[in-house]
Amino acid sequence: MAADLMLPSTIDPERVVLEVPHVGHARPPWRWFEIDLDHISDHDLIRTPPTTQPVRASAMTRHHEPEAVARHLARPLSSAVTHVQFEVRNLGEARRTTELIRAAGLIPLPAIHRSESPRDTDDLRRPIALLAALRTPLIKLAYPAPDPPHIAAGISILSEPRAFGAELALIPMGTPEGRAAAYTAGSRLIWAPTQPDGERWTADQLLPRLDPSPLL
Repeated sequence: MAADLMLPSTIDPERVVLEVPHVGHARPPWRWFEIDLDHISDHDLIRTPPTTQPVRASAMTRHHEPEAVARHLARPLSSAVTHVQFEVRNLGEARRTTELIRAAGLIPLPAIHRSESPRDTDDLRRPIALLAALRTPLIKLAYPAPDPPHIAAGISILSEPRAFGAELALIPMGTPEGRAAAYTAGSRLIWAPTQPDGERWTADQLLPRLDPSPLL
């Protein structure tokens, strides 16, 4: 993949989220995992990692309604699940969802997946400000970035001093070059699928570049 040349020679495992069918697939050297709440069965949802090494698991839902997220939170969850990622549409609704997740003893991970490319950098600052208003440790913004100016808008955001306390996972979607550029510029996380999709790197593709430092 040509964009491999744009990635650093070493990849920090703390900045990679490996998408897995269930946390029974959570194995070193990877430390972050994501499961799909909208499609996982209750049987798979309670599985535990086959490792004594500490791992984090984010349970992801595409829902934004507090009621829908509450239904997921009522399901039995693996003890490995630490975060719940949900979509944000408006601040009032997102605040309710954030409090529901916190009340369940989990860490909210609010996300916005835009459907349109940004017109300029300010077009990205607005959703980031909305996410940051939730005062969570980590926020995620993904947006279509088919052309270099769209990628550059995100890189500009990552290069700016942060006016908020949250760590930012910024994902320019559409090309491996955009994702590589965001990682290099300091995006907190990248997501790795189980199978190649032409845009993202799988765990097998990232493994040779993994930082050999010991697990925490």
